Amino acid sequence: MAKLPLKAARLSFRHDRGEDRLNVLAASAGNEAIVLQLTRRLTGLAINAIAGVLEKTNRVARQAPNEMRDDIVLLEHLGALQASALASTEAAAVGDEGGKTAVKSPALMAPPQLVHRIELTTRPNEFAVIFKGSNQPLVALTLGRTGLHRVLETLQRSADAAEWAIRVNAAWLKPEDSEIVLN
Repeated sequence: MAKLPLKAARLSFRHDRGEDRLNVLAASAGNEAIVLQLTRRLTGLAINAIAGVLEKTNRVARQAPNEMRDDIVLLEHLGALQASALASTEAAAVGDEGGKTAVKSPALMAPPQLVHRIELTTRPNEFAVIFKGSNQPLVALTLGRTGLHRVLETLQRSADAAEWAIRVNAAWLKPEDSEIVLN
């Protein structure tokens, strides 16, 4: 088993229908890995907390009028997703296999670890995320704004694919509620 907390370089999400939990494969740069399990409740809390942190830490949105803040954060979110999609395409073009490398077979790994708490710490130019079990940190990773946007999007898409109907508090994350105003 990997030394805990595992310093994750990659996260991969998949819904486990039998357990009705989100399995998160966290892999280090050295290809050590651990499987985490997120409950529906914790996934919803994480989505809303990450969205809130991204809103509060966006300098441009903080200085903008209230009616423009959601649009500014949404544009940042879409830009981050577009930038990461371009980076994945470029990595695949140079033979990186889309950033995928082999990790130990899940069958050879320890059983999934249930996550009880996720801590998100804001630093000047990055965010520290720690997934904690009942009595110890399991996985730690450091992300920039783009990486945090990618985690948020992946959590939300995974929850939607699991048909969890998580209530999202951030208006900018609810495109069906968004209204585009052309000047």
